[in-house]
Amino acid sequence: MKPRTVAILALAALLTTVAAGLALNNQRPALATVERGEKLFPDLASKAAEISSVVLENGGRTLTFERQGEDWTLKESDGYAVEAAKLRGLIIGLGELELRQAKTKRRDRLVVLDLDDPSASSDAKRLRLLDAQGGAIAGLVIGKTKYGSSEAGRGIYLRRDGEDQAWLAQGEITADSAPDGWLKKGIFDVDSDRVARVSVSHPDGETVLVGKDKPEQKNASLLNLPKGEEPREKSTADAYLRPFHEFELRDARKAANKTLAGDKTISVEMTTFDGLTVKLAFVVEGDKVWATVAAAGEKKESAETKDHDPVKEAAEINARSRGWVFQIPDWKVTSLKQRLADVIKKKDDKK
Repeated sequence: MKPRTVAILALAALLTTVAAGLALNNQRPALATVERGEKLFPDLASKAAEISSVVLENGGRTLTFERQGEDWTLKESDGYAVEAAKLRGLIIGLGELELRQAKTKRRDRLVVLDLDDPSASSDAKRLRLLDAQGGAIAGLVIGKTKYGSSEAGRGIYLRRDGEDQAWLAQGEITADSAPDGWLKKGIFDVDSDRVARVSVSHPDGETVLVGKDKPEQKNASLLNLPKGEEPREKSTADAYLRPFHEFELRDARKAANKTLAGDKTISVEMTTFDGLTVKLAFVVEGDKVWATVAAAGEKKESAETKDHDPVKEAAEINARSRGWVFQIPDWKVTSLKQRLADVIKKKDDKK
């Protein structure tokens, strides 16, 4: 084949490739453009005072935060108080989100970014900010986080609610989908070295009694061991003193809406050396533990009371717990569920 013929064929092939590429590009939807620094919700800061509720949907669950003056509550937790500062931080964060890059608007590709419509089988999160009449102030679907070594290479995939256009945005959003990510979790906090005595009463009447004579005593004692029996280990009783440290909730219900079955309730009374008494009643329901809490305080003049005011402490505990039933972590009651047979040294171990 002559060189001139080869050149003509090569040029024809090149022109065919270019034409095909142009045709393909013409078939693709053009990506949206964005100005640097453009906000996802540019007017949100000016409308923040109008926000009456915030609705978060994820995994088939809905959390509804309702504004009560300067405070916020969670509807699905019977109106228990949430950390207002965290919710305000979420709203501020939404207002500061900056669009970085337009992504797909194809519905089949939105699933890959977790930007499909939220459902029980989806990881997508829908967040809506509503006014007092239920009107939408802002709304978006939050998808995957993109990680990168530079600020320009990382961000959050999202889209405005009701739109298919996906974006990579820069900013921070904390949108926990479980109640304990938002509720005021602290109920009370008693270090184990303050605990003088713990009494655990089981539904059948069996009682486990644990205590120390003084704070500096290294190990607590099982005070009602049957005659001739020994504790499983020297430190066995100490496990009964530890559950009261950082005692927190996972969820809450009003007592009028949640009752504890009397024939399944384990009752606990804890007293401290400095005069605080906490009464805890709990029931295990499947993989959840529900509990009520009440406290009383008595001022004792001794060296052990200098860091605590048990009367004030009890009043604060009751202010948080009165009229409420709390879901608490199951591991908090692992030791408190033990029977005497569980903490007594087995016969084979005595040999």
